[in-house]
Amino acid sequence: MRGVTPQTPYVPGPSPVRPEEPFTLQQMAPRRSSRWMLWLVAGLVVLGLTGTGAAFWMSGEPARESGPSQTQLVDQCREAVRPKLKAPSTAQFPGGEKVESSGTTYRVFGQVDAQNSFGAMLRTDYRCVATLDGAEWDVYSVEVS
Repeated sequence: MRGVTPQTPYVPGPSPVRPEEPFTLQQMAPRRSSRWMLWLVAGLVVLGLTGTGAAFWMSGEPARESGPSQTQLVDQCREAVRPKLKAPSTAQFPGGEKVESSGTTYRVFGQVDAQNSFGAMLRTDYRCVATLDGAEWDVYSVEVS
């Protein structure tokens, strides 16, 4: 019985021991590690994320040296809208105003929820135009439609 020793039990079928073919030079050469590729990919990912973060940080609105903010402009426009409503005390502003500018003229587009003459809450659009006069906003036009 071929391939059977006292330590291994006999299993019928082909012999479990097969002669090995000699190794080739490629099989005997040390394997090159692919860790450098992993480090390269990780480095590129880190550089990409860093560049993306820097781009977002730098794309923000440039800081003004001094003067009123656009938040103050929106607040002043909201106060200018209130007297034009049927029930000014019920006014609620859902937010999301859009501010456009050209030079020192600013336009604010927004919405207001307020009661009408019958007491029903209605959402209405408004438009406010203001200029930047030194250190304060000058609201000169308000339209509620």
